[in-house]
Amino acid sequence: MTPVKIKFRLFFMGLVVWATGANAFAQAYPAKPIRLICPFAAGATTDLVARAIATELSNRVGQPVIVENRAGGGGNPGTEFVAKSAPDGYTLAFVPSGNIVINPYLFKSLGFDPATDLTPVALVAEAPQYLVVSSTLQVRSLRELIDYAKANTGKFNYASAGIGSTNHFGGHIFAQLIGVDATHIPYKGVAPAITDVLEGRVQLMSVGLGPVAALVQAGKLRALAVGSKRRQSATPDIQTAAEAGLPGYEVVTWWGTMAPRGTPGDVVRQLNRQSNLITSDAQMQKRFRELVVEPLGGTPEEFAAVIKADLVRWRDVVQSTGVKAE
Repeated sequence: MTPVKIKFRLFFMGLVVWATGANAFAQAYPAKPIRLICPFAAGATTDLVARAIATELSNRVGQPVIVENRAGGGGNPGTEFVAKSAPDGYTLAFVPSGNIVINPYLFKSLGFDPATDLTPVALVAEAPQYLVVSSTLQVRSLRELIDYAKANTGKFNYASAGIGSTNHFGGHIFAQLIGVDATHIPYKGVAPAITDVLEGRVQLMSVGLGPVAALVQAGKLRALAVGSKRRQSATPDIQTAAEAGLPGYEVVTWWGTMAPRGTPGDVVRQLNRQSNLITSDAQMQKRFRELVVEPLGGTPEEFAAVIKADLVRWRDVVQSTGVKAE
């Protein structure tokens, strides 16, 4: 046998050994408990959705899936912990979109790059913002709100849970799209902001359905449009902003599972497959509706495309506000 043939055979045998080892790893996975890192406190929406997913994933893969809360720092330290963990599929992050597509522009330094140091695994759920006003404000449609805001430019204002919050950016996007000079009124949390909108002291708030659902149902607040591409199952009668006459107003928080860069592709695909089975399950969809979120799914590649597009969009939004987190 010639030296060239010997080298070729050794190379081929090496490929066989590598492929066999990779397949064996994927088949054996998971062989021990999986940690699902939630970068926010227990009881937050991110935590509640993570726990719902973890319970069902554990049942499906036959290993404990333990939700570990690593709160603080806008969710950055917990996400960084995963980014710097071993890429073996046993430490995963369950994160809202803000951690991945907004925080890179909001914070001066994260210590990691969400776009390159994490691998998208699966989109799990989403919750869009709604444009809500007090029922005492004499507007009954988004078109009337736009006309009202234009007639009161310089005096029109919107509430948020704080500077740099999604509420802040949602109100800013609305004002930008319609071309009015609007004043941002930040509060220390969602509750006091909603109270002042309810009392008519602030005209508008861009907010998720969860905190205002009961008030909208009771007729105390009026939801004029939802900032998503499609109507939501929880509010089928509420038009999307595009349907109501304001294309471009899309403010959606999504949640997804991510892994450290370098996690084996077979493991990512296995986790993605299980996640899609979970979010398509009727009982899980019922649980999601209770949490006021909509189930999602799709491939890791589709998730990566969402992140890529959102990074561009939110860069422009954050930079246009001039906001920087402390």
